[in-house]
Amino acid sequence: MMIKQFTTSVLTFKKIDEKWLILLIFHKKFKKWMIPGGHIENIENPCEAAIREVKEETGIEVKLITFKHFDIVKSLDSEWLLPPEHLFQQVIPSNKKEAEHIHLDMTYVAVPQGGELKLNEKETKDVKWVSVTDIYQLDMFDGTLKLINYTLKQLNNGTNENQPKKIESRINRSR
Repeated sequence: MMIKQFTTSVLTFKKIDEKWLILLIFHKKFKKWMIPGGHIENIENPCEAAIREVKEETGIEVKLITFKHFDIVKSLDSEWLLPPEHLFQQVIPSNKKEAEHIHLDMTYVAVPQGGELKLNEKETKDVKWVSVTDIYQLDMFDGTLKLINYTLKQLNNGTNENQPKKIESRINRSR
């Protein structure tokens, strides 16, 4: 039985000159372009981990958004947390530090709220905003490409255009 670890990853999009850009990192260990993400610490919830990981790996502060979830349950004894847009289970091969294990990855969508792009040399070789039309020239996992395209379709209200509809109405408060 393999150990399971909880992780988050974040698809962060912004629009410049009517074109969508996505925030990507070049991961040192996997040697591929990826979306920011990492392990959930035992002192944070998944939303806090997602926001922290983007800031830690890229310098960008984000606000999580959703296409699927709405805060419909008001309660005096609990706080509603924004659920992830997607939940994936992925086998991570063994390496020098860890045996083979499973990541249970909670994938969020976000928009930038501040900060400046900066490289985290400990974990990444590069960080940049990439036009979604240019992602096919990058070395990425197939699943990441599909996820970016799926999310872009959501941003475009179900069309394949690169010209998005307004997403402000879709932004949900996150903690």
